[in-house]
Amino acid sequence: MKQETLAKLEFGEVCRHLADLTTSPLGRKAARHLRPETSFLAAKDSLRRTEEALWLIDQGLEPTLDGLVDLDGLLIKLSKTGSIPHPRELYYLREALLRAKDLRRLLGPLKAKVPQLYRLTRQLSALADLSAYLSTLLNEKGNGLKDSASPLLKRLRKDRGALEERIRETMRACLRQAARRGILQEELITVRNGRYVLPIRAEARGSLAGILHDVSQSGATVYIEPLEVVGLTNELHRLELEEEREVERLLAQAAERIRPYLSEIKTNLAILAEVDLVFAKARWGRRIKGAIPRLVSGGALSLYQAAHPLLLLKDPQGTVRNDFLFPAEKQTVLITGPNMGGKTVALKTVGLLVLMAQAGIPVAASADSELPFFSQVLVDIGDEQDLAGDQSTFSAHLHRLKEFLEEAGEDSLVLIDEIGRGTDPEEGAALAMAIMDKLRSQKALTVATSHYEAIKAYALSCPEALPISVGFDEHTGRPTYKLLYGLSGRSRAFELALNLGLPAAVIDRARGYLSGKNEKIDSLLAALEEEKKKLLRRQEELEALFQNLEQQKAQLEIQKESLIKERHQLREDYESRLRRFFQEVDQEVKAWLRSLSRRKSSQGKARATYQALSRAWHQQAHKEMTALGLVEDLPFRPQEGAPVHIISLRRDGLCLKLDDERALVQIGLFKTEVPLEDLAPPKDSVALSPPLKEEGWRVQSSGPIEVPSRLNVIGLTVDEAIPLIDQALDRAFLSGRPQLTIVHGLGTGRLARAIKEHLKGHRQVAGFRPGERHEGGGGVTIVDLALGGN
Repeated sequence: MKQETLAKLEFGEVCRHLADLTTSPLGRKAARHLRPETSFLAAKDSLRRTEEALWLIDQGLEPTLDGLVDLDGLLIKLSKTGSIPHPRELYYLREALLRAKDLRRLLGPLKAKVPQLYRLTRQLSALADLSAYLSTLLNEKGNGLKDSASPLLKRLRKDRGALEERIRETMRACLRQAARRGILQEELITVRNGRYVLPIRAEARGSLAGILHDVSQSGATVYIEPLEVVGLTNELHRLELEEEREVERLLAQAAERIRPYLSEIKTNLAILAEVDLVFAKARWGRRIKGAIPRLVSGGALSLYQAAHPLLLLKDPQGTVRNDFLFPAEKQTVLITGPNMGGKTVALKTVGLLVLMAQAGIPVAASADSELPFFSQVLVDIGDEQDLAGDQSTFSAHLHRLKEFLEEAGEDSLVLIDEIGRGTDPEEGAALAMAIMDKLRSQKALTVATSHYEAIKAYALSCPEALPISVGFDEHTGRPTYKLLYGLSGRSRAFELALNLGLPAAVIDRARGYLSGKNEKIDSLLAALEEEKKKLLRRQEELEALFQNLEQQKAQLEIQKESLIKERHQLREDYESRLRRFFQEVDQEVKAWLRSLSRRKSSQGKARATYQALSRAWHQQAHKEMTALGLVEDLPFRPQEGAPVHIISLRRDGLCLKLDDERALVQIGLFKTEVPLEDLAPPKDSVALSPPLKEEGWRVQSSGPIEVPSRLNVIGLTVDEAIPLIDQALDRAFLSGRPQLTIVHGLGTGRLARAIKEHLKGHRQVAGFRPGERHEGGGGVTIVDLALGGN
């Protein structure tokens, strides 16, 4: 993309805003050098990375990238043998390596969510050994080396520290002695030229043996180094020189360690800069409340609720948004209308948003916007009079149009402000129309603005052209900045001149100079514009009505969902109450059965009581569920021997007997009488067990129901054996059998342990034990059932 295009469309200003939103100097440099991508796939990937960064920000997973600085100077220095880096430069290099490691750790587990960012950061080199080496070398502040960087450095710094303390102690003694003698100008120890000195009054300079290093500006004070510390200070300087040489040796050694990794480091820094920039783009999107448009290879240009982002930042409330909808078959778009009505801003908005999208930057438009990819954007905006090149406005304009004709192709966007300007209107209009015809033949999308009447007529008559007018408010006499499609707008020069304060007499005289032909065209355009406005107002009313209906529909959907949830909750609550009630009845029935197994005389009375209770309960349950709307009142007549569904219990069963009002239904091992209105077709397709041969609590026999006393589960898994054990326990319990023998074998012992663990909490089990030798030993478990007094 040409630099002139970027400058004309103020892309650089957007980049400066991005630079302010980065978190590191490295990211700021990348933002200042940002350019739109030159390939369709690269542009799409760039947008995807920004979209992924937005997701990470929303998830609170924004990486920390502050502290990254531009290390180009260090890399150049390190590429030269014998170079000595500064500790601070090595500190920034170590920070960059640590940031690369953190970034890989962050994005690795999220590669499915952020594939583009993961693919970018996968190229980061960890260089863990180099990072660890620099950490052992540098101190915490990064402004020097650790004492432990080498044994020699550690010894030199220890000796220097001890010597400095000795010098300070000697100086304090000299200070006290000079103070007693009254020769001090001030009672302090200071430094001159790297030597410790005392401020002595000038008239007493001969009273202290030592070396004169400085004299105050007034001459009243001399700075003397006492002879007692001269030798010590010389020794201190020797140690400092040795320390400097050792530090230089260690830094040179570090440069040698780093040099083989310069290529990986350079790649790391480029990727870190790109990631910082990507997150700056995401923050920009949040700032302007922008969106990621859909980028396509050719087709229509559709920007919904779009605005110029720089205007939006300056005046969020006052900036007018517009829809820019250019169908693929309309390759020439002509924007006309009043002066100062926003035509040029509209032109710049389209161009800038295209550049932003192709640079991976969220645009100031809605998320359903769609932009075709353009390999080049050609721009001619503003007065380009070239005084230095001896070019007039018109010749400069022609020069740019000539370049467009030479360069524009199928994937080009051409933006021309006031096409044909700077010359006779009729000749300029004719030239403009011919140029637009040529650009259209070259398949370029051309968006132009104009005031010329001939071009307005051309826009209305050409099938491949799309006329757009900038709106004007007749009541206020000011432009509305809204785009009106299908119209060519009037220039409104007289109205604007009046608003700007030109005398009315001058404007009236100007109207008199206007030719009748132009006045007729102007009147026709005014009539068309007014008709278009009426249609637009009607469209807005219909859209408002549609939005209102959509809102009402959404509210009804919310109410519907709420009612469904409420009904579901009522169903769950009622089912819970039914289950609890059924469990209580079940327990009572079992208690009666245990009693019946011992007292045959009470059997008939208990059975009658249970049947009455069952009928009353089923009738009440069905009545309540029907009242709550949980049961549909549909006629259903079951058949004997056929499966049925008990509505109040929400369970399937088998119809055993049937009369006019009730049915006897078997549910598992139990039988119950159910009102016919509580029955429905079965819910489950699973086949039901056949009716039990014994009659449960309705049995008329005087003894226990004959059921097997042994259950063999050898060869079964735990999940297969447990249900069979429960069924056998139920049968044994209902028949009044006091014991059940479970044969499980020895094997690994897992099945036996699981069975015993299950029996521990079983409410029908009074106890259990391993079998005796004659009973089967450890391969069987003898279960005693809880039958009343047993």
